[in-house]
Amino acid sequence: MDAYAPTNYAYSAMGNGRSDYDAFYGLSEEMNYFGWHCHDFYELYIHLQGAEYYSVDNQTYILKPNQLLLLPPFRMHGLMANNTLKNYERAFIYLSPAFMKTLGCGQVDIEQLLGDMIERDRFIFDMTEENARECASHIRQVYLNSKANTLWDRFTDITHLLTAIRIMLETAHSQSGSPPAVKVNPLMQEILSYIEAHCAEQLSLKSLAERFNISQSSLSHQFLRYTNHSVYEYIIYKRVMMAKQRLIEDVPPGEVAFLCGFGDYSNFLRAFERISGKSPSQYRREVKQNRQES
Repeated sequence: MDAYAPTNYAYSAMGNGRSDYDAFYGLSEEMNYFGWHCHDFYELYIHLQGAEYYSVDNQTYILKPNQLLLLPPFRMHGLMANNTLKNYERAFIYLSPAFMKTLGCGQVDIEQLLGDMIERDRFIFDMTEENARECASHIRQVYLNSKANTLWDRFTDITHLLTAIRIMLETAHSQSGSPPAVKVNPLMQEILSYIEAHCAEQLSLKSLAERFNISQSSLSHQFLRYTNHSVYEYIIYKRVMMAKQRLIEDVPPGEVAFLCGFGDYSNFLRAFERISGKSPSQYRREVKQNRQES
């Protein structure tokens, strides 16, 4: 079993102290389901084997071997499983929007290319086994090189990243649409859609239970089983992710708190620091700095 086990709320920053790109490859003999998450960078994920379902916001897809998922920032996503995953093999790349602008060497906007592929909520694509394995090999090389940061290491990383991204975009470009979503738990998916549309409003376990004619205890149990988050934590987490988007748009922090459904600024500040590990002003400052450096 590998040691890679992300916690529920540890997705606001990349690993190894990076803010530009990161990569991971792993084969887990056993791995516990760890729930949905959200972050402020792109994730390019290859499912090689072992998982059952993958959700993006309120849509759930059956996972098959050798599938590609292209996930933009600020979308809730993650694995769904009824039990422990067996022989789960995957590879993924994290890419910040600022770093993506440098990858095209001033000639091609790779972020725009990627955005064109995932417009209209097209997230999931079928890969050939050969292409999936080749991509995973390049991602693995970046992962194995993650502790080094010399000029040569960075050059090597970029060559591997560009090759993997080229294969991924060629895969997406060759397909007209994604596999259809499935209804694993229609009630929970309906509730998630409602939270998505009304996240900035007054929401609670009680109000949701009344609206969807379900007991609070049943809703609490089913929601936790479906997302691996409590209703309260899921709503707070979504609001913090909304706040990150607003902060990037240069909306004043006090106004951000109001727009994202927090009752007052102190509650907003506590929630933001707990989930992000930094204050709203620090987060905005770091985003601006990363953009300038790119």
